[in-house]
Amino acid sequence: MLLNALLFNISWFGLILMGNSFIPFTFLWLAVHFYQCENVKKDLTIVAWVTFIGVVTDSTLTLLGVFEFSSSVFIIPFWLVALWMSFAATLNHSLRLVANSKLAQKFVGLIGVPLSYFAGQKLGAVKFGFDVIPSLVILGFVWFYLFSFFMSLTKKENVGYA
Repeated sequence: MLLNALLFNISWFGLILMGNSFIPFTFLWLAVHFYQCENVKKDLTIVAWVTFIGVVTDSTLTLLGVFEFSSSVFIIPFWLVALWMSFAATLNHSLRLVANSKLAQKFVGLIGVPLSYFAGQKLGAVKFGFDVIPSLVILGFVWFYLFSFFMSLTKKENVGYA
């Protein structure tokens, strides 16, 4: 669990600071992650669904003007897809600490995740299309529901702790 959190954070910083050039490290970490999983199929299912939903969410927020990415061939950059994959790999591992507390999940969604986007914005990986406070409010609203939904997907798949 600690290694999962550490490698996710290395991936987060690497992808935010180095963009697409850090994707190989992230994929290497994910390969090691899946190699060590007790039930690879179920964990892959979680990662696939969360990545798909996350990419759709961030693409929608980009199209609505909440995010602006300077160097992207598609709506969102490839490094952000890799970041979604690595985030999804934490849900049943290092983030399972909040699995049984709806209050903790709501707090992480409302405060923690928007602060992560804010840090990414401060480090130059993304620009907010609106002022900072409205952007954070929008992200808090979206993630207030989304994070709990992701945790419920993990429980539904009965991966590891349910």
